[in-house]
Formats: sequence, structure tokens, C-alpha cells
Amino acid sequence: MKILILFMFLSNLVYAQNNLNIDLLETNFGGSSEPKDLIKVNNKLYFTASTFDMNITTKRRLFYKENLNSKSVHIPVNNDPEQTLTLIGNINSTLYFLVDKGFSNNIELWKTDGSQASTSLVRVLDNSNDGQITNFSFVGNHIFFIISKSGNYRLWHSDGTANNTSVLDSYSNISGLSVKDSTVLYSASKSNTGSQIYQSNGTIAGTTSITNFSSTSQIGNVMVSDKNVYFIKYENLISKLYKMQNGIVSEI
Repeated sequence: MKILILFMFLSNLVYAQNNLNIDLLETNFGGSSEPKDLIKVNNKLYFTASTFDMNITTKRRLFYKENLNSKSVHIPVNNDPEQTLTLIGNINSTLYFLVDKGFSNNIELWKTDGSQASTSLVRVLDNSNDGQITNFSFVGNHIFFIISKSGNYRLWHSDGTANNTSVLDSYSNISGLSVKDSTVLYSASKSNTGSQIYQSNGTIAGTTSITNFSSTSQIGNVMVSDKNVYFIKYENLISKLYKMQNGIVSEI
């Protein structure tokens, strides 16, 4: 009896594993497809996967599935075999993703609603070989992110259009972005001000420092909780935790 139960268990396990592999590999034309970057937007589950073409080239491509039993749909982006794709999030049912063009050194912001007609380039963000794009934050209909290159950190903003995808400010150092209401908060340093807490609403005029600390102080990551802003300030070899509430900073 025990042998029979064990046999049934192993048979079910192998059967389940085969079903799982068939589902994951249906986009694959050779080798491992390595699906990743899963993001659900409405009824579509987007992901990237590697495919294998007749030229023995592995390409990273964008797909979506409308349910687990449906066939994966390929969304053409471009024909650069060296490109890599990174999905970052959605605004108003539109998926946004990065395309790194490899040898051309271009890193581009793209968007799609799942149809080939809507899949389009928003803007080239960087055309060097050492730019890094990090800290994506979504606030309403806007994306904020940081591009660092050669010791320079730039805060960018996009509403999904080329004209409104641009640099808001530049810093010598910057920490992660935190969302508060309709703005992002972050700590950053400039050569003439030292480390301060900044706030941005997506406009150049609305990107400004909201503190006036000593130029010798250093501010750690900013965290937002229950409408309050928390951060650690380092000064004179001492670290202290602070809270900002309604614009008033107090030590905790």
C-alpha cells in the first residue's frame, strides 16, 4: 500500500512538473527562455523572455498572456539582437519599459498597451556606455527616476510624452525616492548646499529643497509613513533620527 501511494505521488509530481515546463517554455525556440519582470496591467500579464532564432541568436523579447491557458503574444519592439528589456510599471493601463540597445549604448524609455500600434519610443534617456537608471517611482500620471553617470546624479520625470520627459535637477549625490501625496521626496547633495531633503512635483519650479541644514551634515534615506517624513541626519560623528511633520523638523 505504501509503495502504491509513493508511486502515485511521484507520478503526480512528474505530471505537474511537465505541465509547468510546457507552460513556461511555450515562448522558447531553443535553450532556456528565462521569463522574468512579470507585471500585471488590467487583464494582461507582461513579461520578458529569451527566444532563439534561426541565426543561432538569443534575443530578449516582450510578451503578454491574458490568462494562464492562453498563448503568449509577442510584442515587437525593434530588431536589435543586442538589446535587453526591463519592465518598470504602468500608468493609466500603459506599460512602461526600458530598452538597452547594447552596442549602440542607447538606453530608451518605451511604452505599450499591448498592441503593436501603441508600442513606441518615448525618448532616448542616455547614449553613453556608463549611465545607470534606478529608483523608479510612480506618482499619479508621472514617472520619476534617477540617471547616474560619472559622479553626476540627475532626477528625471516623464508623463509618457517626449516633450515632458526631461531632467528636473542635478546633484553630486542622491538617495532613493519616496512618494508623499503628489510629490517625491529624497535626500541629495550639491556642492554649495551640502545634504538636504528635496521635494519634486514633476516641474523644475516645483523641485526644491525643503530643509536648510548645515553644509557639514549628511542625510540618509527619506521614509514616508502616515503623512510624516522620517530620516537620519549625520553630523559631528553623531547620528540622530528626525521626523518632519507639516514642515517642522523635530528630533525623535
